[in-house]
Amino acid sequence: MFRFNIKRLTIFALVITTFSNILFSAEPKVVMGEAALSERDAKRFSKFGKKTNFKDFDATFTNAERNVFQNALLKEYNTLLSEDDRGTFMNQLKNDIFPVAEGYIVSSDYMSEEVKAPGVLILRYQVVVDVEKFKNALKDIGVSFDIKTRKSVMLLIDEYFKPDQIPSNKGGLKKEVIKTEDLKLKVKDEATVTSQRHQTINDDGGDSGSTENIDENFELEKERKRTKIVREFFPPDLSGFKVEQSACGAEIQKYLIGKDVRVLDKEYTDKIRGEFLGKDGFLADFMQDEGKVADLARKVSEEANADIVVVGCVNIIYNGLDDGTHKSTANLIVKMVDATTGDIAASTTGSESGVGNSGKTSAQRSATRLGQILGNELTDGIVEYIKKREAKGYEYTIFLNGISSTRSKVRFIKVLKTLESSVETFERRFDRENQFLEIVVQYKGSIDEFKESFYEKIYEYDEFGGLEEEQSKGGTIFMKLYE
Repeated sequence: MFRFNIKRLTIFALVITTFSNILFSAEPKVVMGEAALSERDAKRFSKFGKKTNFKDFDATFTNAERNVFQNALLKEYNTLLSEDDRGTFMNQLKNDIFPVAEGYIVSSDYMSEEVKAPGVLILRYQVVVDVEKFKNALKDIGVSFDIKTRKSVMLLIDEYFKPDQIPSNKGGLKKEVIKTEDLKLKVKDEATVTSQRHQTINDDGGDSGSTENIDENFELEKERKRTKIVREFFPPDLSGFKVEQSACGAEIQKYLIGKDVRVLDKEYTDKIRGEFLGKDGFLADFMQDEGKVADLARKVSEEANADIVVVGCVNIIYNGLDDGTHKSTANLIVKMVDATTGDIAASTTGSESGVGNSGKTSAQRSATRLGQILGNELTDGIVEYIKKREAKGYEYTIFLNGISSTRSKVRFIKVLKTLESSVETFERRFDRENQFLEIVVQYKGSIDEFKESFYEKIYEYDEFGGLEEEQSKGGTIFMKLYE
């Protein structure tokens, strides 16, 4: 049964007058709220099972509606903040913001209500929150969005699906590989078998028995080769077709945008993909070459100022038709790459199923669900990584060959420690005999900034005039001190 009151009509009018604000608010969310009936109404419900006899129902309804709005804010709160921050500011959220939760609601559409034993009113609304206003309130209680505001991510996710709808419950068959293996077998070599047979004759000429001694060391190891077909299962399926727009990727992008992370546009992402993989490049193979992934990430950092590159493959497997319903399973392998260093910051996998009235619908739903479940976790991971990186800086590892003096080692480390943006420097290994030093540095700045600052200082000392950089890969730098 639908209920209308003055408050709901007022909210409807607010929607009309502030329509432009809706464009910048969160998407509508279905939210539930509840409130306990008064003692006498609970008794009436227990006795009659109806609310026609309720005396205090309006007050209960108001409390349940406020709980709806509070839960709507809680959903946005969990989306906007990292896991650590959620716990830190939860009490202030409940004490300072929840009492005036209605003030942050742009629109609310009543959907349903019911009373459940032992006397609890359950409301269901579709709610839109004024996110900017809510964020300002969170800033007032100490929440900082600085870490998230200007960060950018490139999302490169390919999605594959086999439209022929041939069921495959084993996962995406990447390829069949013919492998040859060497086998060492013990075989009987007749040429080396020796035996002795003797017979014992009794005094009366009878045979008391016979024995045969066989040399048991007749087994030889012989080598032979065996060829077999090995099926490698790694999504996506080479026989599948690349989906133009990844449903999983679209959901992950929503979570990133919800946390004020800028996602690089598709046009630039497609350009970079084509440059590194070619027109028909297979991202699953590319992901396994960490060197190429690092090169791509660093170029995106240089050209588009990206902080993180997320690369992943979704392989959707059609599971068949069951009781008139099509079923599919979406599998994801994804890597998070620090665009400044090219290092793999994290990687994860996931799998979710979906159903629909067609194979294509079930595939899209499974991919969407996968993106929804992993999107929040992945986004939290990105935000936390950036947060820690900004607090502690990047980790750079230096391998120096050719250093044989303790005095030079101390001076080398001192230069690193006194760099303006150095956070922490520690010696991991020093081998004077083999002239080798390994140092780890936490530095607030890109690798180019670190090198520029370091070389400018180290060359002030004549003893390091022969220092040369031999090779760099991400945050790892190989140097040699020549005489």
